[in-house]
Amino acid sequence: MNFSETIKIHSGQIIWSNCGYLLASISGPRLTIWDAATLEVLQVYSSKETLDYVEFSPDSNFILTACYKTSEVNIHSLTSSDWNGRLSEGLGGLVKVEWTPDSRHIVTASEFYVKQTFWSLTNKSVSYIRNPKPTHNKLVYYNSDKSLGLVVERQNGFDTANILSTQDWTLMTQFCLGTEDLAGVVWSPLFNSFAIWDSALKYRLLIYTQDGRVEFDHGGHEHQLGIKSVVFSPGGHLLAASSHDGRIRIFNSLSWCLVHEIEHYPSLHEGEPVTSRAVVYEEADLQLQDPDTAIALELGGVVVQHTKYNIVNQRPVYLDFCKMDPKKGGNVKVGVGTCIFSTCGRYIASKCENLNTVAWIWDLETLRLAALVVHKNGIKQLKWDPGQPRLAMVTGGAALYFWTPVGCVIGRIPPVARGNMSGITDLCWNQKSRVLLLNNKESAVICRLKQNEGSKDGEEGSDDLDLEPTKEFSDTSSSTT
Repeated sequence: MNFSETIKIHSGQIIWSNCGYLLASISGPRLTIWDAATLEVLQVYSSKETLDYVEFSPDSNFILTACYKTSEVNIHSLTSSDWNGRLSEGLGGLVKVEWTPDSRHIVTASEFYVKQTFWSLTNKSVSYIRNPKPTHNKLVYYNSDKSLGLVVERQNGFDTANILSTQDWTLMTQFCLGTEDLAGVVWSPLFNSFAIWDSALKYRLLIYTQDGRVEFDHGGHEHQLGIKSVVFSPGGHLLAASSHDGRIRIFNSLSWCLVHEIEHYPSLHEGEPVTSRAVVYEEADLQLQDPDTAIALELGGVVVQHTKYNIVNQRPVYLDFCKMDPKKGGNVKVGVGTCIFSTCGRYIASKCENLNTVAWIWDLETLRLAALVVHKNGIKQLKWDPGQPRLAMVTGGAALYFWTPVGCVIGRIPPVARGNMSGITDLCWNQKSRVLLLNNKESAVICRLKQNEGSKDGEEGSDDLDLEPTKEFSDTSSSTT
């Protein structure tokens, strides 16, 4: 792994472009555009106020920045230096802004979500939607081909769906939804239907077509908290719904029947059909016995890492789930808060809110637990590689964790180890190459995965992180890099 120099940012605002060749960061009133391959500064834009948000257009030809204090949005063209634009919400305030798929419209939301505005960059037209309902920090939800957009609003105390055409943003159909307090929306990648679910107070999952017909209504789990997240598989044939009861329910999108139910067990026993063959990786401290190695680390060198993975072969394995205190209010830290499919659709990575140090990797082909990765600190972020089934994780420290079907490894992050930046709390894969963006609120660093000589780009298992043997063929009980 090769790491770049530290990049200073503001509020964790650093992003890849959709084409994968550009990088943008904001620091105070300054916007910087970088070349993603060489980290050469291509363009710098300055503003009078501190910038709060940055986003590339889907075609990577434009970039916008938002200042919530002044309720203004500035747009810059990356292909023509003479073109610039500015939007202002005025006294209504600004809390959210995003691009539309055609890269020629911008959507903004005013304070308290009183209105949602569609701005056209071609004919300067403006249209509004009153009382939009924000869910998962998104303003508009799009279907797979981006031809339809869904905006949820609150009318007369009911959740209402507005289906819009993304060509001219005209209203195609409007209908009431069957939720009491809608919590989220997700479109199917396979059909023009979308899934919605109710708030944490009621367990209910509904599937609607674009014309308002109800295809599926699942709400048979009474007297318990509701759904936390819903996600479709990349092919759209499966839907996974994670809930507060610590289970993930898998539905077939063709017949909308429950095909499997994943339960996060508090213990793993020998002979148990679902978890007995799972490989358990446990992070452990790595003792520095060599004096030269310890001195090199103190002087700023990166020789070895402080932790390593040990493979736990003994059974049973007990997991310490935190119990919910009913006397404490606020957000309930219980249930499966993270549930994401791998790009190939075979694996699901999940994380429980009341056991945030453990990553669960499930194999949908065998319907078994493939691996259990136990860390010393809570997992801040985990994301799948867009090119192969490889999971990257960070825990807020100086280590970068990877899981693949052939093993689990830990990489050291030199800028954090030297004290040049604080611990990593977020990560983002580049969609076009084997590059990771690691950052916290103040700093960022780019990690490039090495590719073995003689291997072709895009070949699965062709880099330095795919050399770890599996449990069946390994003669050792630990894995380090």
